[in-house]
Amino acid sequence: MSSGPISLVAVGDICLGMGVGDSVRQFGPDFPFAPCSRILHKADLVFGNLEMVFYNPKTPLIKERCFQSLMEAPHPFLSLDKGSGLSLDRGSGKPGPFQDYAMSHLPLLDFKAPLAYGQGLARAGFRLLSAANNHIMDFGFAACQDTL
Repeated sequence: MSSGPISLVAVGDICLGMGVGDSVRQFGPDFPFAPCSRILHKADLVFGNLEMVFYNPKTPLIKERCFQSLMEAPHPFLSLDKGSGLSLDRGSGKPGPFQDYAMSHLPLLDFKAPLAYGQGLARAGFRLLSAANNHIMDFGFAACQDTL
């Protein structure tokens, strides 16, 4: 092991599903990282937040309802109403609309990709990925295990 400085590249959310997934299907798993591959390969360590799950295409997936538990059990600050979406009560006693997470948007949160797409991350130089986020259980325990 050599002594001296090391270089770290840290990136934010990585999601190879949804629209990016369409491009990966068309152009391959290296496509999303091509524009920055030189920078990534110069670093000693490349870190990113995996804002999705990988899954085995041979395993059936069930999309979990991310906010179903909010409907079933009261939360001191959050409430979910099918008509108006998620509301956030900031102590005023009156929940305000938090429309980004409205029930109507939940089907759009398709943050998953086949296991094979992970090869693009490895070839791009990623060596450390965080899976500690709010989407790791979106497709149940099987997809969580496939990801880890």
